[in-house]
Amino acid sequence: ALTLGDTLASLKHMELFMDGNSMDTSTINKPAIKNALRRVRFYSPNHDEAVRITGQSDMQTAAKFLGEHCQTVIVKDGANGCWCCDEGNIYYEPGCKVKVVDTTGAGDCFNAGFIKAWLDGKDIRSCLKFANIAGAFSTQMAGANSYRLRTEEIESKLNSEGK
Repeated sequence: ALTLGDTLASLKHMELFMDGNSMDTSTINKPAIKNALRRVRFYSPNHDEAVRITGQSDMQTAAKFLGEHCQTVIVKDGANGCWCCDEGNIYYEPGCKVKVVDTTGAGDCFNAGFIKAWLDGKDIRSCLKFANIAGAFSTQMAGANSYRLRTEEIESKLNSEGK
């Protein structure tokens, strides 16, 4: 059954983005969880969450499994990059090489980068690249709030990689 929140989100053409959470292999198969994930446009667990939820240590396999429950799944794998299953299509984007000082908030910066790129009308692969750079750049200073990342910095890195 649809809730009032589902109805309002649908009427306003809203897309929901959900970060990882405390699900595990026993909860992913519960009808309420399956129903909730079907309503989420983007689900973005990190490596450890994806392993715990799916029981799979291979991130491509985990992304594909989770993609059976949600339209777009993005598994954040830190320095290794990310895996995405978007409507059954699998994508991989390698991580960015940076000098890591502190990873606090990197997943949140990744998510914010992805959402920014998506709202700017980028395709999935471009969103993944943008998100990887945002997450990587955020690790170069201590603390989650010590550096304000600018779009121009990410775009400059994207442009330099394209050459």
